[in-house]
Amino acid sequence: MHGSSPLLSPQMGPVAPIGGAPRQIETLGTVSPVAEIGQIGRTQIIETLTERHAADLYQVAPDMRDISHEYAGALFATLQRSPAFPLELARHQVGLTAEDGVISGLRRSGEVFYRDLGQVAFGPLSVHFVRAVLDQAPERSTVAFPARDGELFFEIAKILCEDPVLAQKELMLTYPTVNRKTLGTDDEMSADHEALRGTDDPLVVRYLRQEAFFNPNGVVVADVGCWGTMVDALLQAHGKGNFPINLKGVHFLFSHLDQISGYMNILAQSSPDITEKHLEAIADTFEALPRFVTRSTGYRESEGVVVPDYDGHTVDSPFLEAWHQALLEGGRVAAREFLTDPLSFPSPNVALMLLQSRHLAAQAGAFTGVFGHNTPTWSKGDEWRASWRWGNIAPIGEA
Repeated sequence: MHGSSPLLSPQMGPVAPIGGAPRQIETLGTVSPVAEIGQIGRTQIIETLTERHAADLYQVAPDMRDISHEYAGALFATLQRSPAFPLELARHQVGLTAEDGVISGLRRSGEVFYRDLGQVAFGPLSVHFVRAVLDQAPERSTVAFPARDGELFFEIAKILCEDPVLAQKELMLTYPTVNRKTLGTDDEMSADHEALRGTDDPLVVRYLRQEAFFNPNGVVVADVGCWGTMVDALLQAHGKGNFPINLKGVHFLFSHLDQISGYMNILAQSSPDITEKHLEAIADTFEALPRFVTRSTGYRESEGVVVPDYDGHTVDSPFLEAWHQALLEGGRVAAREFLTDPLSFPSPNVALMLLQSRHLAAQAGAFTGVFGHNTPTWSKGDEWRASWRWGNIAPIGEA
């Protein structure tokens, strides 16, 4: 993240940052029943849970390495002010540990927070983005929303395809576990900082075939973005002659490249006050939404098919899975609202402004669920942009 990164509103008080990667914590051991806990005891428990959640955030989103502790502290301060927090605490009987009571209160208030965030903040823009992707996809083509960032889009797409007009297109929706690492591109933000064999690995090719990437009617890829490293790997593999991908389009929510469509980039053209750095911060927030598995970069055979290897990738968090599911449910609700009453649904530009307003409020010191600043930009980005070899990628340049 560049410069200061205010995530806390002034009334929250400061949260001391931890340099480098968040440190691991020890368990609390024996604690008092809920009925006996005071404010000091609760504060100590929350401080320990903050450390733990910061470490979990760093596991699932390495790009948050510089802000994970600050983000966790601001989030927990916000959740404690939620009406759901004391109500959940009051539900517990004497004998339950204080730590479990606080965890339950935070989990429940977090579910409310992230469901609302998915419905009213990230949902509207995601709905419009996905609808644009589906509208432009060729009939009977594959529309791929790569894991993990694409899951919200994938869930929304399944609902939008219930629309009779889209249903007639008979699109094949898929949520493949494929990323820059699996396709052979190094990732400096990854803990295992080395490139893999990519499409030279027969398991990768078999897996992509299973996921309908070689659909003769074409494949469309929709993702948060933003550099096109995965697109480059797919096109390189196609050039070798044994990788029959028919790439019909690439849609990014945000793009650093003029040659790849960026949905927010297009919307921002009519809003000169929204800069590329604003869009990058919003896109970075999409990539850091709650998830409970780390990125899988390998495959294995199971009963005759190739599956992603997620062994050891589940994060032991008391919060992330529940919050992840709450966010997805919020997005699904937004998609249903769009199908039910599209005229009352926020327009694409309004949907972007809803996120922009949260981003600006975060810059001013409030915690809104949207980053106030972008996370570290790829150090090789300028070099990558200058060396792009594939020209415009559809739908860029199409009439």
